[in-house]
Amino acid sequence: MRIGDKMNHWGKHLIIDAASADFQKINDKEYVRSFVVHLLNKIQMVPLAPLWLEYCETNDPKKAGISYVQVLQDSHSAAHFCALSGDFYFDCFSCKDFDVQVVQALLIDYFNPKSLHVTVVIRDSLQRSEATTYTIGARGSSE
Repeated sequence: MRIGDKMNHWGKHLIIDAASADFQKINDKEYVRSFVVHLLNKIQMVPLAPLWLEYCETNDPKKAGISYVQVLQDSHSAAHFCALSGDFYFDCFSCKDFDVQVVQALLIDYFNPKSLHVTVVIRDSLQRSEATTYTIGARGSSE
């Protein structure tokens, strides 16, 4: 599904909540770093600043894990990976168009989550944002 193909709006915001990904992969900082590099190549985005990637402790141990933020020429990509549950939360906003399916497939290939809850918000200050939400089951089967 390509959402917002015409880019007659300000930008596209992709929000993905993923369940039960591969624990070894989401807890490996170098593996997450390689994902970010691959992501930027696949969606043809240019980093504007160095990648910030750290293990983050929280006041809730169930939410501790690796986080990254990549500032892009056209906006940002960020994610937080929960070390104990395997869940992760991914975000990409850009005024440059990108293919949502390419990002979904890359997340599935890299982290093998049980499911993805996907929200795509088409944003523009001159009109109300429109959102599309759907779920992808294990290994890419639509639910």
